[in-house]
Amino acid sequence: MSERAIGLFGGTFDPIHSGHLAAARAACREFGLSEVHFVPSARPPHKAAREMAPLADRYAMVVLACAGYPTLMASRLEADIKRRRPYYTLETVERARHRFGQRVKLYFLLGADSFEELPTWKDWEKLLEACDFIVVNRPGYSLKRLRRVVPRGLLGRRSGSGGAARTGSGRARGWIALRRTAIYLLRGVEVPVSSTTIRQRAARGLSLRGMVPRVVEEYIRQRKLYR
Repeated sequence: MSERAIGLFGGTFDPIHSGHLAAARAACREFGLSEVHFVPSARPPHKAAREMAPLADRYAMVVLACAGYPTLMASRLEADIKRRRPYYTLETVERARHRFGQRVKLYFLLGADSFEELPTWKDWEKLLEACDFIVVNRPGYSLKRLRRVVPRGLLGRRSGSGGAARTGSGRARGWIALRRTAIYLLRGVEVPVSSTTIRQRAARGLSLRGMVPRVVEEYIRQRKLYR
């Protein structure tokens, strides 16, 4: 019996958009993930709360966006709005490990640009050893570029860009082996949309068709978000 594999997709999701959904669905296919849990950040360390839509609205939009996909779901791992200190990713991963159990293989999903910022995250070296990573490739990024982020002392003996690594359901091309975990590159997901552009268009009352699910666009309109 193969081990169960779950993905954690953290972010502000302000709002969640088609690119997030495409990346999560691709990760399920390529890595045999039984579920991807979107974890809206309540108090992300790098952003002030006043810069974001309320957590309740961001969480609601994630719920609406995931409704049509059985393997995608909203997570309340960071849903404590009364908490005053920021949530750090390592803590979130540890809480997920406690919730899902030690036998579950955990992957953390993030974009290549965010992965390059990893050294600015709290306890980032411990985080790299806490779970595997799936990095969503972006134009101009390469495995070699991502490898520069990883401290030499954490690198394992084997990694490759042309070879293939064993994953939850098969084999994935493009990976970096660490001592206890691995970093996998997810290619072929290119959806030219950003949350910033969506917020700007919403502020002007413009259509968001194709950028977010229709139910999310309707929610933004009804709640007058980003106005």
